[in-house]
Amino acid sequence: MEKTPVVIAGTGAEAKIALEIFSLCDVFVYGFVTDDEEKIRKDLNDVSIFGRPDDAEVISLLKGNETGFFIAEGDIRRRKELAILMVKPAGRPPINAIHPASSIAKYAKIGIGNLINAYCCLDPDSTTGDYNVFHSHVSVGTDTKVGHYNTMERGVRIGGNVKIGNEVFIGTGAVIYPGVKIGDGVVIGAGSVVLKEVKKGNTVFGNPASEIQK
Repeated sequence: MEKTPVVIAGTGAEAKIALEIFSLCDVFVYGFVTDDEEKIRKDLNDVSIFGRPDDAEVISLLKGNETGFFIAEGDIRRRKELAILMVKPAGRPPINAIHPASSIAKYAKIGIGNLINAYCCLDPDSTTGDYNVFHSHVSVGTDTKVGHYNTMERGVRIGGNVKIGNEVFIGTGAVIYPGVKIGDGVVIGAGSVVLKEVKKGNTVFGNPASEIQK
């Protein structure tokens, strides 16, 4: 992981995880930024929340080459907004936050701005896009393709040769069988076992998982 000092966008659970990861990797965290005015000028786990993502001070930091940034936001829509807001002034992509206790295969491919927490396992020839959140103990099988802006909660198990689209939320402990295709915007409930394709925008739950009518 790069050793450049980093600014973390966000103050929720993902931001706390990112801070822990960077601390373990000896990466200096300059501070947090947030849109929540009540939190600005306070501390989060002994690190300052010093401004908004679009403040002049923050933009100045991002324009230089001495400070990187990471978007640590649980809400997928807000994650996308921050990516648009911060990448342009920075002129470069965000870094990844990868826990040293994770297992990333030599031939796994990882995009930009991903949070990969402790004890995750990405198998050989798996491909991960950009701005995904992998909470702890997530496993991704060989030849599986994960798109962009997805969230995998703790303990998710994804088999081999699975295709996951964009903006997908997979709840705690869910299992996706090998070869299954998951469309964009899908929500998979906690503990679900997914045996067959889930079409774009659907919500499924159960063992075996079935569609929940909206």
